[in-house]
Amino acid sequence: MVISMKFYESKVAKFIAGKGFYAVLALCMAVIGVAAYSAMEKSDPEPFADQSIYSEDNDSVIIPSYPNNEPDVNVQNNDDISQSEQATDVTDEANPPIFTIPVEGTVLKNFSKDTLVYSETFKDMRVHTGVDIVPLYENVVVSAFSGTVIGIEENTVYSTVVTIDHGDGVILSYCGLTNLTIKSGDTVDSQEVIGEIGTVASESADKPHLHLELMLNGEYADPLTLFNEE
Repeated sequence: MVISMKFYESKVAKFIAGKGFYAVLALCMAVIGVAAYSAMEKSDPEPFADQSIYSEDNDSVIIPSYPNNEPDVNVQNNDDISQSEQATDVTDEANPPIFTIPVEGTVLKNFSKDTLVYSETFKDMRVHTGVDIVPLYENVVVSAFSGTVIGIEENTVYSTVVTIDHGDGVILSYCGLTNLTIKSGDTVDSQEVIGEIGTVASESADKPHLHLELMLNGEYADPLTLFNEE
């Protein structure tokens, strides 16, 4: 029995000392490799989740990385905006509509939507929803801008009223006119003659003038804001 054990140990020693040494070494390397791979899998399950690509020149981030390496398709690039759209916006800003004062004259009474002003006709204080312009030279009244005549009416407040829709929410009422040259439904050009200054019934104590009212997007506004006077 002792002889057999010694013989076995002698065989193992010779095997390890020979080619068996390299086999054992290869097995150990394989075990170490498997253990290292398992550790990496546990520590970084999504290897692309939090990485970024850096510029070699200045170390700044130039392209963000994405989970699973998939970019966000909803991110809009400003370069994708067409040049035609940009040109349209620039054109609108560079060429706003130019309104002309319907009659050359001086302002007799300013717009006053919320503040009461004195009425010479009624001898009281009341709001003034338009602007009164007294002519300097001629009584001729022109259209402040191109548009469509959407109404001509007679009433006890402003006498003859011509209402023109000038587009973009701008509606002007030319009050107290006479000798009209247009009719309801007509399309008028900018500075086209539409009539002459007559009488405004509710302001008859004042000098002959044009009472001009502006409705901007459905609300009263100061008509003088339409005119770019220098």
